[in-house]
Amino acid sequence: MAGLVALPKQRPTLIMAPDREAVLAKAYEWIELQLRSANDPHESGAPVGRCWS
Repeated sequence: MAGLVALPKQRPTLIMAPDREAVLAKAYEWIELQLRSANDPHESGAPVGRCWS
């Protein structure tokens, strides 16, 4: 299963997982990372090529 997630004015990010619940969990984690990095100028956000397991 796959899903796309993006904040306003961002390009969508593809998230893949074995089922819908896992895709949603990863999407929420991605959103939290993006919001945290937007609020902290020293935070660079999620690393490029990050793999969730």
